[in-house]
Amino acid sequence: MNLKDTYNRIAEDWHQDHQKDDWWIEGTDKFISFLGKGNLVLDVGCAGGIKSKYLIKNGMVYKYK
Repeated sequence: MNLKDTYNRIAEDWHQDHQKDDWWIEGTDKFISFLGKGNLVLDVGCAGGIKSKYLIKNGMVYKYK
C-alpha cells in the first residue's frame, strides 16, 4: 500500500480524533501577529484542514490553483 492509500484509509478517523486538539493555537496566534491580516499563508500538510480554517478565520488569505 502506498502513502496516499494509507492516508485515505485513516483520514476520517484521524480528523475525528484531532478536532479538539488545541496545543497549536497559542503558537499560531503568535505567527499571525507577525504577519497581520490579509497575508497569504501556505499550509503544507494541513491534514483535515483544521489549522487552515483557523488561519482563514483569523484574517489570513486562502488561495489555491
